[in-house]
Amino acid sequence: LPASEKMSEGVVTLNGATYAVKDSRLVRIESGKPIPVLAFGRHGLPDEEVRDIAVSPDGELYVATASGIGILSNEGKWRHLTGRNGGLPVDDVTCLSFAADGTLWVGTKVGAARRQPNGEWNYRMGSRWMIGDEVIDIVATSDGGAYILTPKSLTHLFTRKMTLREKAKLYDAIVQARHIRHGAVTDCNLRDINDLSSWYMTDNDNDGLWTSFYVGAKCFEYAATKDPEAKRTAKQHFDFMHRLERI
Repeated sequence: LPASEKMSEGVVTLNGATYAVKDSRLVRIESGKPIPVLAFGRHGLPDEEVRDIAVSPDGELYVATASGIGILSNEGKWRHLTGRNGGLPVDDVTCLSFAADGTLWVGTKVGAARRQPNGEWNYRMGSRWMIGDEVIDIVATSDGGAYILTPKSLTHLFTRKMTLREKAKLYDAIVQARHIRHGAVTDCNLRDINDLSSWYMTDNDNDGLWTSFYVGAKCFEYAATKDPEAKRTAKQHFDFMHRLERI
């Protein structure tokens, strides 16, 4: 058997020792009896309130607590993963899950975070990503994403690879459909966040800023592709900027 093996939800074995979460405490199973792990602070867990445990592909025990993640090394030493020490976006951690490549997904009281094998963090919260911010369970998937459970929804976040050209066309279609007002690139709001047809535009002090970004992007697009549509669009929005300056 490998050094670590998940036996059931909330119970793992690590180098011959069995750990579990019982009554919001980390326990070590010895002779069938749960023995609380009472090491806290710099040389132990970051918090006594424990929510979940997981074993990393390299055989370390990760413990989700209310004040960050405690990590027990193969040598039996503790270290902490927190916002201050390691870049954890939210310290109030509720659940953990590892992908086979070492990607760590962290559920928190406010959203979900992903730490990639190179140490880079991504953080997602709010209705754009999931309904309800408190994550009560999380399962990493092989596609770089995860299934995220909140009291109000089950969400599958995943990574989709595309070329820069494909990504530009995707966002450009959104801009053209709902963000163009008299040549300006403006804010767009939804009366119902679940219904794109409920959109409406409003004016904003930054309309000139958003439009200038768009003009610059279209100029670069035309320089790279010589697409006459990109040139026409750049001219349309440049004319708005010129009119705005004159007014």
